[in-house]
Amino acid sequence: MNDKGSTIKHSEQSMREKWLEEVERTLKGKQEHTLHQSTVENIILKTLYSESDTNELALDQYPGQGENVRGYRLQSAKQVDCCQPVSHPNPVESNKKLRSFLEQGQNVIAFTPHSVMTRGKMGKSNLTDGVSILSIEDVANLLHGIDLSKYPFFVYAGLSATPLISLIAAYCERENDDLKKLKGIIAMDPIGAFVEGGESSLPLTDVYNQWHQLIQWQEASGIELKTMMVRSQPYHAAGATIVQELAYALATAADYVHEGRTRGISLDQIGKQLVCSFSVGSQTFMEIAKLRAFRSLFTRMMASFDESYEPAIYLHGETSAQTKTSYDAYNNMLRVTTEAFSALVGGVEGLTILPFDQRFSKGTDFSFRMARNTLFILEQESYLTKVTDPAGGSYYVESMTQSLIDEAWNLFLTIEENGGMTSSIKSGFIHKQIEEAVAKRGAKPPVAVGVTHYVNAMDRLKDASYSDIVQFGEEQENRLNAYASTETHTSASIAEWIEAYKAGAFITEQMKSTETGERVAPLPKFQPIAELEDLRTQFVRLEDASFSVVVLGDTKEAYREGDRTKNFVQMTGLPVTVSPLCLSVEEALLWMETHDKAVIILCGEHDLKKALNQRLLESSPQRVVIETEEVDERPFINVRGKQLEQLQKLFTLLEVAKHV
Repeated sequence: MNDKGSTIKHSEQSMREKWLEEVERTLKGKQEHTLHQSTVENIILKTLYSESDTNELALDQYPGQGENVRGYRLQSAKQVDCCQPVSHPNPVESNKKLRSFLEQGQNVIAFTPHSVMTRGKMGKSNLTDGVSILSIEDVANLLHGIDLSKYPFFVYAGLSATPLISLIAAYCERENDDLKKLKGIIAMDPIGAFVEGGESSLPLTDVYNQWHQLIQWQEASGIELKTMMVRSQPYHAAGATIVQELAYALATAADYVHEGRTRGISLDQIGKQLVCSFSVGSQTFMEIAKLRAFRSLFTRMMASFDESYEPAIYLHGETSAQTKTSYDAYNNMLRVTTEAFSALVGGVEGLTILPFDQRFSKGTDFSFRMARNTLFILEQESYLTKVTDPAGGSYYVESMTQSLIDEAWNLFLTIEENGGMTSSIKSGFIHKQIEEAVAKRGAKPPVAVGVTHYVNAMDRLKDASYSDIVQFGEEQENRLNAYASTETHTSASIAEWIEAYKAGAFITEQMKSTETGERVAPLPKFQPIAELEDLRTQFVRLEDASFSVVVLGDTKEAYREGDRTKNFVQMTGLPVTVSPLCLSVEEALLWMETHDKAVIILCGEHDLKKALNQRLLESSPQRVVIETEEVDERPFINVRGKQLEQLQKLFTLLEVAKHV
């Protein structure tokens, strides 16, 4: 057996050496390592991985061993939770959608509360950016006809989960339902909500005190809800690297553990309350490695509090909002499929797949159904969840997982040295790190098919009408203005709040505090694709505008520049025509005669451009001509420069052209 294994290894080594020889021959003497790439996380991506890349790694052989990289159980315990949230402001309408979702295979009660609840922000728009729940009647409308004993919850409650749980408990008591029916996840993320919105209506100390009170009440009532969520979404949306996402999530979890222990909550109690939710982006293998790495990091972090503790955190994935486009939106169905694949292979227990049209609408029955069915197909037709840790043993994924663990753990220790996650946010350390990561990504936006490449110039955005939502928001605002405040104080017990809600109290009461909340600079959104799409919308409003790209010369570089220029101009969403390779000024002028209404963009050989420019200045001084380099006094754009900046410059030139 040993001889056979030795023979196989020798054969693999020989094949690798032959492969390297062939690569170097193809590269005309260059070494294979010149093809290696460095990610924004400073991790080197090789062209080929082999056993030697994992020889020094202490790989877990089975789930539940070591640091739980391969998961916590030998087999999947249950079906993955389909966490498709409803978000229509009117609870009656959300109830209709939610019941429909459950009838079509969804297995959890999921909804997005409005930001009056999640962030404590007041205002008409904050009453309509999620399900508008103010009182026990709103909860009754939302949950009407739904069996709470059959379906668990999955709800991100924002700054504090205590008000929402108290309100749902009041509804259960009013309906004579057993509180023990309440199960699943109704969880808060005070640190995430704080840095995402830039403010906390309650001091974080009050939030943690409410959490302590909530845990005690749950234990006394026999309720098993998970109530504290660690979310990577605020950092992912701001442009953080995967290493930063991991470290920030881990540091947030450490802060929650510390706050719980200082209030006398045991590590076992805290562990049962914790959930982690990650945005899952388009880098398929990196995202798989990210989820595997977090299990290891979390195990290591919890062991630092108590080596005997055996953690098993619920991992939730959500397809990234940052990778989605408004134009060519059906492409988003393909994007969420690859992201969902990464999440399931990485071992999530719950998954939210955003509808393909979420960038420009609140979702339709069709888009929600496609999102749900994506999960069902991957799970029930492709059997992705039938195998525990299917990526385990892959040289590439194992090596990547360990690299992420090492880098993220070092960053986590740095954050701890700075006083923890909350202190690092308040000091600006987190903001500065993410700002540096965004700068490192460079000015070129990521590839987005349909926006940066292979543009469909005929595609236009659809207008969405939300008159019913606006009207409902006004009705809710009137309710809130007419509401008479109760005398119940935020320090009251949960039992007292339940009674207050049954008597008609509004949830906004429990979000108040006698002390001033906290403020910090909110994390900005990193949205390079959205910015390009916004500019494209401005371009297409310039009616009858079009471009003609004239390619001068027959060299390879002229051809490449013509192709680059065409791809660049196509991002405007306007019609683009490209000339054949013009070998002379006369050929170019002849072709331009058939495109006399278009704005001309010249690219190719410098001398030909200069000669053509001179002829155009003599024969057609009013013709709008744009260069791809600085020639004479013509306006020019740099198609290799910062894309958004150069497109804005092109837009300005086009506006001028429309008035010539």
